[in-house]
Amino acid sequence: MRGWRVMNFYASRAGGAGAFDLRMETVREAKVILIFHVVGTLMELFKTDVGSWAYPESNFFRLGHVPLFSGFMYASVGSYLARVARILDVRYTRYPNVWVDGRSSGFDLCEFFHAPLLPDLRIVLLSRWLRRFGPTWVYYRPYQKFRRMRCC
Repeated sequence: MRGWRVMNFYASRAGGAGAFDLRMETVREAKVILIFHVVGTLMELFKTDVGSWAYPESNFFRLGHVPLFSGFMYASVGSYLARVARILDVRYTRYPNVWVDGRSSGFDLCEFFHAPLLPDLRIVLLSRWLRRFGPTWVYYRPYQKFRRMRCC
């Protein structure tokens, strides 16, 4: 069984390299995927360390108490977001400036890492996100014509 896991790991890496070599993926998208993978793995390391959850199953590739496939789950979200933004030519109007966006993301990360120690602030953070991103419109082009939808 262990040999199959190793082969599966190398096959997935070869698939990622193949998508890059065939130009199905850009350098920018590869960077986004790497960032999501690293951040996701760090978040999983933290949550398993504080006892929020555990991965009791045996696995071949492990970092601390976290199997490396957990980072791939986060990376798949990053891959989807990066590819859809390029393929559908996604654009935004009334999007908050980068400082508002960064500050809101920072508060979310602080809440994630301090959740075991502080009261639950998710409702407060959600209401702030809705107020800031509520006026935002997302424009996307699935074929020839742009369509739009509300962000929140």
